[in-house]
Amino acid sequence: MKIALVPLNPTVGDIPANVDKILGFIDSAIAQHCDLIIFPEMSLIGYPAKDYLFYPWVLYQQQASIAKLKRRSKNIGIVVGGLGRHKGIGRPFLNQAFIFHNGQKHTYTKQLLPNYDVFDDWRYFSPGTEPLILKINGKRFGFTICEDIWFSEDQIKTQYPQDPLNQYRDRKLDFLINISASPFEFDKPPRRAKLISHISQTLHCQVIYVNQSGANDDLIFDGSALVCHTNGKFIYKAPPFTEDLFVFNTDEPRIFLPLKSSKSTKYELLEQALITGIRDYFGKMGFTQAALGLSGGVDSALVATLAAKALGPENVLGVMLPSRYSSDHSITDSQSLAKQLGIQTMQINIDPLHKVYEKFFHKIFPQGVSDLTEQNIQARIRANLLMAISNNSERLLLNTSNKSELAMGFGTMYGDLCGAIAVISDLTKTQVYELCGHLNLQKEIIPKNILKKAPSAELKPDQKDSDTLPPYDKLDPLLDVLINQYGQGVDFDSCDDLTRKVMNTIMKNEWKRFQAPPTLRISNKAYGAGRRIPVVGKLRI
Repeated sequence: MKIALVPLNPTVGDIPANVDKILGFIDSAIAQHCDLIIFPEMSLIGYPAKDYLFYPWVLYQQQASIAKLKRRSKNIGIVVGGLGRHKGIGRPFLNQAFIFHNGQKHTYTKQLLPNYDVFDDWRYFSPGTEPLILKINGKRFGFTICEDIWFSEDQIKTQYPQDPLNQYRDRKLDFLINISASPFEFDKPPRRAKLISHISQTLHCQVIYVNQSGANDDLIFDGSALVCHTNGKFIYKAPPFTEDLFVFNTDEPRIFLPLKSSKSTKYELLEQALITGIRDYFGKMGFTQAALGLSGGVDSALVATLAAKALGPENVLGVMLPSRYSSDHSITDSQSLAKQLGIQTMQINIDPLHKVYEKFFHKIFPQGVSDLTEQNIQARIRANLLMAISNNSERLLLNTSNKSELAMGFGTMYGDLCGAIAVISDLTKTQVYELCGHLNLQKEIIPKNILKKAPSAELKPDQKDSDTLPPYDKLDPLLDVLINQYGQGVDFDSCDDLTRKVMNTIMKNEWKRFQAPPTLRISNKAYGAGRRIPVVGKLRI
């Protein structure tokens, strides 16, 4: 039996284009004599569709595609994720797998509906309760959708009363299919592989997993079509972050594949994830060109490198905006980076504008100008110029703030916090350096001097990040506990002064993060929709 796996990259809400793409893959699979083709969760509409679902023409447009899929299914079995209407008490919709076979449509409804972090399934969907087993080409297939297979994880099982997989025990399945739209997280691929391996051995059947690829808004999806044998070993693995037609032949000799999980593999996936996030954010909004401020520091160097890979170096403009406080190496390091990447550059000295502001400040602030006002106006001058360049050349501005800075409020509102998308705001400073090290493994792309020098905002003489922030090797592990784990395990009655200071600083700066650009999510707790902290609250320790 030949089974086609398609980690589709849909555009949310563009149902006609998604359907055309799906039909194109189906025709290719038929041409290759495949018996079954499998697409991810909510492929017809795209995931997450959020409040798009409440617009009535979403279901109307989807319905127009059903007849086309039924006709195609006379030549091939089709599994595709779509939207159903719930007619009873509960939420108005159903998250479903549509199975088209021999011109007939069957449905399976997702049973476990996540309602944590970035997931809002309970806002829209009512849960299913029944399993579905179908015979296709003489093989018995069971069906699940995304969260349905994650019950065995400790943090998941407390959310639900029962495990849907129990409905498939002793049912003599040949294959369990799971269609997913499961967002990428830095540590998820090995967890997912371990989970699928366990399920295949528990149910004594092969598991076929097909995940959405690409990115929608802040969420990145790694694709990762997998087939796991009944012995828990993988016999097929599609390359991650790749939308294509992958054909698995059940009759071919089995080769058991190792699933690597080294540190270099993790950072290779992280690089691919961020490149995918940039590329789809631009492409799905109809933009092709980017601008960013090049400071000569590690954050802007990393964002420029990722943008050049995602969009092509010819489509990236690095803008150097030196002031009287900028060091010589800020310019030379930026120029070296730009030359290495092949991106365009522009240099604008902000000192003339800065002097105009200083002169004006002396008139409106006769009692004196605070040090903070003096520093922040430089960041806002730079932001105004960057946004003017963005407007005038139809380039989206890339934000270069990292997770550590944003945690501590180390950024200027309407200054260096502006931008269309925050590329590395879910990476701590430590992770920024580690990813740069990975990028430099084969060839030096980011100049060594950028990686060696002490980080500095350069808004006053001899300024260093360490003047304001704790050392990153102490700060970043604390952020993992206080943000990613909500402080679980910390004894707040006896914690040290640094922990107390960091926690209170995080809480005081939520208003800045609330207004920051969308963050490409690569951890289990990014700033944005999955972390809902009051802006005007006063929780302190």
